[in-house]
Amino acid sequence: PFQNVVFLDRRILTLDSPETGALQTAEKKNLVVDWLLKWRISDPQQFIRTFSGATSLAGAENRLTSEVQDALKNEINTRTVRDVLATDRDKVMQAVQKRLVDDAKNFGIEIVDVRIKRVDFPGSVTDSSA
Repeated sequence: PFQNVVFLDRRILTLDSPETGALQTAEKKNLVVDWLLKWRISDPQQFIRTFSGATSLAGAENRLTSEVQDALKNEINTRTVRDVLATDRDKVMQAVQKRLVDDAKNFGIEIVDVRIKRVDFPGSVTDSSA
């Protein structure tokens, strides 16, 4: 009855932000945001159906990366630099996590946690002030 067996890792996996471009705030200032995502496979059948097989972790990470980038872009685009750096950081993380939880269920993935590690100005801005 079994045609092939696929072993999936059910542990909590970590996805760290890749080197990406800057995100614009509501006042058109560019910010570089480093983030961290904790996730796990919650529905193996849906996960395999979505990402097709054992080599699907890379595909899932690519998809999650683009989803996180889109969610961060939408959240940061509505806030000022001050809000992102100081007052609304937790709200940004919660909003991104809420959006990802809904999207990831369709992939058979559970989002455990989303964290913003660092928010900074792009290198060209910080280098010019020195």
